[in-house]
Amino acid sequence: MSKALFTVGPVLSFRGVSKTGQWQVTALVGVVAGAAFPVLSVDGQACPTPKVLLERPKETILRYDLSCDQQAQERTVKFGVGQEGPQWQFSIPGRDYAPRMAYVSCNGFSDPSGMRKLVRPENAVWADLISNHDSDLRAAGYVLDKEQLWHEGRIHDKGLKRFQLLLMGGDQIYFDSIWEDVKSLKKWVGLSRKEQLAFKVSAALEKGKRPAAPPLLRLRREG
Repeated sequence: MSKALFTVGPVLSFRGVSKTGQWQVTALVGVVAGAAFPVLSVDGQACPTPKVLLERPKETILRYDLSCDQQAQERTVKFGVGQEGPQWQFSIPGRDYAPRMAYVSCNGFSDPSGMRKLVRPENAVWADLISNHDSDLRAAGYVLDKEQLWHEGRIHDKGLKRFQLLLMGGDQIYFDSIWEDVKSLKKWVGLSRKEQLAFKVSAALEKGKRPAAPPLLRLRREG
């Protein structure tokens, strides 16, 4: 299967630990409408048939079950499409061990004027996080701080990954660009407080104040 057939994902979600000791994970995947559903395998076993979450004119959104057994010690689990298709991996803790977690408060922002003021690249924090998590993905010349060095012998030198869960708080989808792209809103931001309160909203702006949720937001509520 061609990697290009994936329109979304895989986006992994943790679903808890089952009573039988399975680390429950699902993968959200989008494929081109009409294409055969890819056969995914995890931990050397074929995944069950995926659940169809949403069908759109140009794509189908699927959810795969990647659940696998916890073992006595933590390990890295591989999953992917067949033998020749794209492959990925995730880390799970050992039985009776608390997972190592990373927390992020937001996904960033998309305000062009704000991004122009950044001293470092907009994805610098994400690059630092992935360098902490996976030593194989570190950029050349990346310098470890004292905390990261403490984890090297315990985790990365054993071929393991730093985090088993990523807890994402705050906003994940941003629409900051409206303050630049919508001329009426850009004008309103530059007014005084008194002028803002007296600002007359056009019919077009009034109609657009409650846009429909993006498909993936609707999907999260439904699926």
